[in-house]
Amino acid sequence: MEDASGPPPTTQGNVKEETEEEREVQRLAESRRKMAELNADRDRQRQREQTVRAETEAPSSRRAKAETRRREEEERLKYEEAARKEDEMRRQEEKKARQQEQARRRREELLRRRQDELHQRHEQWFSGPWNLSRALERYRICSAFFDKTQFSANDQPLALIDIPWPTLRHPANNTASEVDWDTVKDFFTAAKGCIRPNEYKILVRQSMHRFHPDRWTSRRLYISILDEAQRNEIETSESLHDRHICEAE
Repeated sequence: MEDASGPPPTTQGNVKEETEEEREVQRLAESRRKMAELNADRDRQRQREQTVRAETEAPSSRRAKAETRRREEEERLKYEEAARKEDEMRRQEEKKARQQEQARRRREELLRRRQDELHQRHEQWFSGPWNLSRALERYRICSAFFDKTQFSANDQPLALIDIPWPTLRHPANNTASEVDWDTVKDFFTAAKGCIRPNEYKILVRQSMHRFHPDRWTSRRLYISILDEAQRNEIETSESLHDRHICEAE
C-alpha cells in the first residue's frame, strides 16, 4: 500500500505564471531606463545647442548688442540730464519770480514812504497866506534839500515840487513851462530888495550853478524823474532857467 502523505506535484501552470510576472517587471524597468536615457539625451542636446549658438554667434552681432546697450544708456543719461536741467530752470524761474515780487513790494513801500515824506516836507507851504517872505524862505529851504539829496529813480525819485524854482508863485502853481524870463526876473528883483548885496550875489551864483544843464546831467537828475512827460518838459527848459538867472544878475 502506497504512502499518500508525500509532497504535492508541481504544475506547469504555476511556473508559467511566475515567469510572466518577472518578464513584466523587466519590461517596465527597461522602459524606465530608456525613458531616463531619452530625457538625459534631450538635456544634453539642449546644452549642446546653447553652446553652439554661443560659440557660433557672430562678433558683429555681439558688437551690435553692445552698441544698442550703450545707446540706450546714453539716452537714459540724456533724459535724466534734461529732466535735471528742466527742474533747475523751473526752480530758478520760481526764485526769480519771488525776487521780483519782493523787489516790487519793497519799491512800493519805498515810494509810499517817499510820498509821505514829500507831503510832510511841503505841507507847511500849503497853509496860511502866501507872500514874498514865505516865497524866499521856501526857496532857501527847498534849495538846501535839493542840493544835498542824492536823487535816483529807484531810491529817491525827484518830484517836481522838490525843485526850487526861482519864482514868487505858490508851489501849487509851479511848472517848468511857466518859469519864464519874467518869473525869474521878478523873483530875483524881489530878493535883491530884501537881502544884503553879498548875500544876493551868493544867492544868484548858487542858483546859476544849481540850474546849469551840465549840473543836472552830472547829478543824473533827469532820469530821477519818474514821469516821462515831466522829465521831457524840464529837460527842454532847464537851459532857459540858467539863462534867465544870468540875465537877472
